[in-house]
Amino acid sequence: MAGAIIGGAVYHMPIVLDGVISLVAALVAERLLPNVRDFLIPSHRSKEPAAEKISEKLRLDPVIDAKMAVGEGNRCCHDADTFKAGSTCISELQFL
Repeated sequence: MAGAIIGGAVYHMPIVLDGVISLVAALVAERLLPNVRDFLIPSHRSKEPAAEKISEKLRLDPVIDAKMAVGEGNRCCHDADTFKAGSTCISELQFL
């Protein structure tokens, strides 16, 4: 997973982190390739204590506090719709 995160950063693609496992991979990726964090989007604040500590280390501040734990990961799918809606709004506003 850390390799996929590094690959996304190398190709300047945003990477959505969905929970503590992906946060651990992101921390490993950041240690291997500094500034990977510039491409990371945390989907939510997880309730695992490790997730909070890793988010602080990566200086990531999720907007949504879903209080979800491992195995409850559906936040990324919801965020994809949210990002798409935001993108559509921005595109539509350009024509006003």
